[in-house]
Amino acid sequence: MQRNEANRPTGRLIVMTQGARWPSWFLRYRDLGPGDAVIAHDSGEALPAFLDRAKVSAVELTALGVAPQVLYLCLPESDEASLEQAEDVVRALVSRTHAREIVLISSGADGERDGRRLHRLQRALSKVAKVHVEAPRPSARQVARDAAVSLVNRINPGA
Repeated sequence: MQRNEANRPTGRLIVMTQGARWPSWFLRYRDLGPGDAVIAHDSGEALPAFLDRAKVSAVELTALGVAPQVLYLCLPESDEASLEQAEDVVRALVSRTHAREIVLISSGADGERDGRRLHRLQRALSKVAKVHVEAPRPSARQVARDAAVSLVNRINPGA
């Protein structure tokens, strides 16, 4: 287990918002260490209740002497409402855990659009901590479809 400069165990706090999928590239549950925690937004749980539960979990971690250094936030998609909620979740958790790094992860289907929106959220949170974005890359089929639509639009602008 890693330790910070105050010799407290460090870890990762993984927050799964409602509808988010566990990223396939991400660590497995069995790879979680003693300083790691997962907080999942239960189906049907109201956002304020989830936020309260997540804050309590973050406080409990720090009370146990664990200092989460990285906060992973997994989102189902990055529509505007989700992003506003995500910003509230991140700000609340960072203030309680003092995490130094945030990783925003989208499991939405539209990687390019989600990536752009997550980058806006990244800029908004950059004063709070170091922020990274992980959005799915568009599939080869999506890239080909977009290229075909672009070509048709250039050939026949009124189509």
